[in-house]
Amino acid sequence: MTVTTIAPRQQEPPALIALLTRQHDLYLQLKRLSDDQMGHIAEGRTDALLGVLSQRQAVIESLGRVSADLTPFRQDWEQHTGRLPDGDRRRARELIAEVDAMLADILRQDEKARASLQEAQRKVGEELQQTAHAGGALNAYKVAARPAPRFADQQG
Repeated sequence: MTVTTIAPRQQEPPALIALLTRQHDLYLQLKRLSDDQMGHIAEGRTDALLGVLSQRQAVIESLGRVSADLTPFRQDWEQHTGRLPDGDRRRARELIAEVDAMLADILRQDEKARASLQEAQRKVGEELQQTAHAGGALNAYKVAARPAPRFADQQG
């Protein structure tokens, strides 16, 4: 029985493209969740927003694992991409460019979300202050309760 071993060179390019594709797909998920997040913020759906944030955290953790898997390729990028066939090299560049564009969009959207949440927090604070002041004004108009008489007129 003869065992054939495939040289690492032959395995690396498909692994690199697979990792870049996985990274791209995860950023696509993150972009969709970012869009959902903005909708929930705009509609004031707090429970749905918390669910999206939880899903985003899971995607970010997956991205961290993919990034760690890509580290050996990044360390000698030119050598690894130089061994790729032209089509795969072009695909790698496209995937990286799309990931960069999605990341920029996600960061912009996250900044908008942060500003929206901050504005909502400010409005709630103002409403609470108005409520506290209104309560004080109402108390000023309340008629003081009459104390019970201290002396009783009793005939005996």
